[in-house]
Amino acid sequence: MGRKWFKKTFPGGDTRIAMNADVPQRALQMSQILHEAGIEYMTLWRGFNEGYFHMASPDGSSVLAFDYENFYTRIWKNYARASCFWNVASNLAPELVEWGRAYAEKGYPPEFAIVDWFDYQSPHLHDDVIAARNRTVKRLANLSPAMEILFPPIQYSTFTMILDHVARSGVKLRTYTGSRQCPWYYDQGPGHHWAITARREAVALLTAAEEFSTLDALVSGNMRYYPADELSAAWQAQIYTDHGWGGDAKDQDPHDSYFQAKLEYARDTGEKLLDRALNSIAMKVRQTKKPGQLIVVFNPLSWKRTDPVTCTINQLNKGGSGFHIVGPDGREIPFQVCPVEENPGAPATAASVTFIATDVPPIGYKTYYAVFSNAPVSAPAADTELESLYYRVD
Repeated sequence: MGRKWFKKTFPGGDTRIAMNADVPQRALQMSQILHEAGIEYMTLWRGFNEGYFHMASPDGSSVLAFDYENFYTRIWKNYARASCFWNVASNLAPELVEWGRAYAEKGYPPEFAIVDWFDYQSPHLHDDVIAARNRTVKRLANLSPAMEILFPPIQYSTFTMILDHVARSGVKLRTYTGSRQCPWYYDQGPGHHWAITARREAVALLTAAEEFSTLDALVSGNMRYYPADELSAAWQAQIYTDHGWGGDAKDQDPHDSYFQAKLEYARDTGEKLLDRALNSIAMKVRQTKKPGQLIVVFNPLSWKRTDPVTCTINQLNKGGSGFHIVGPDGREIPFQVCPVEENPGAPATAASVTFIATDVPPIGYKTYYAVFSNAPVSAPAADTELESLYYRVD
């Protein structure tokens, strides 16, 4: 999504790199997702020792990654506090010797990254310092080639440019697989329960909304009503939150509340769009002539699914005093019913029903029916005991 947004926002532009600085977490399939999106590179700023390597997913797809472990200490302002060439030279020289040796041993190209960044700061221009350093470097190199080790030239660059050089060098690199869980308690902790819950629900709802909105458009033969803008806005809200939970002491509450509002908006939008798509598809499902209420069970996953389903059966007093649930083959299946309380003392007109939907096809649906009759819905339980292998409840 980030690449799509970049290309749309900056016409003619593109990006081939993903930045994963904070929060330091990665899913098992992250490299696969990046690879399929045309992203070749990734930078990580926590979790590994500094260096280049491949991050791979279980399917074998990978991206070339660079871990910039010392990003809090090796930043431009620490070398050029007074924008003075000699400050840069004297501060950089010891690290250039140390890392130059390490890079040579591993066969890395001699690309030494110094990042110009810090929280809440915009990029700076360093033309004067860089020009002065490079002029001096040229003079020193003429005196002694060894000076190039201590005083190599500096130029503006990007991580993409550096990783392009590494990729072309053909150096053999390590490959890492697996996921990395978030070690930051304050981000995922119970203090942010409502926000994190909304985030998880938003991911599931928006993913399903994309799937079934696409299917609805294909079945309808018209993409005109596909909610592209709504989905894009919701996904941007879902990924908006960063590592800044808590914020500064002066704005902690507004900061966290804004994050939570973004996540709740993403969740609510996902639910709205999913309901819209499912209702549209359900209206196109062919029904039998059985008297009763059609129940369409959808499965957003890419494999068959057997799970409990809870739904509401309406118009109980019109179709009969009772009902039973039948599957696609017409056979009755067990279910549990709980009346929906509407007007105390009045007959129930709706009921909440739970049953097991078996083998619902991947990214598809299966139909069931609530068939009305005059028979009672169910008999009261004769036993008041529940027992499993480990517990017994009287």
